[in-house]
Amino acid sequence: MAKICKQCSTELEASAKLCPKCGTNQEQIGQVVLSNHTDMVPTVEVLRESSFVGCLLSYRVFVDNKEIGRLKNGEKKRFQLKPGLHEMYIKVNWSWFSSPKESFLLKDFVKFSCKPKVGFFGSVIKIPYYSLFKRHKFVSLKES
Repeated sequence: MAKICKQCSTELEASAKLCPKCGTNQEQIGQVVLSNHTDMVPTVEVLRESSFVGCLLSYRVFVDNKEIGRLKNGEKKRFQLKPGLHEMYIKVNWSWFSSPKESFLLKDFVKFSCKPKVGFFGSVIKIPYYSLFKRHKFVSLKES
């Protein structure tokens, strides 16, 4: 009989030791593993959606005004933080483009996704507009 991942609730094979979706180690061997958030380390997951615009540049992830990591195009990373209220923003490497700051309360697990607000066809017109007037809103950062 199948079991359920204690982190993301994905259905697993009975013999699975790691979840293929989130990578969580399945410590208990049994028919069903229930979600237990009391033993989790508070984690933030950030997904940079794949995009042609800025695909060669890395995104710098800031939490509480400290850089905690970098994301390549299409990359997803997890960062362990202390529980509590935090503020996150994304900055495009070596440029002045960034996202607005996003506040969040971290208890167990929070997911964010980010991408440029400019698509391939709008890049000719919108990139100069964002660089002159809205450089702190070039990257879209939202909790998912």
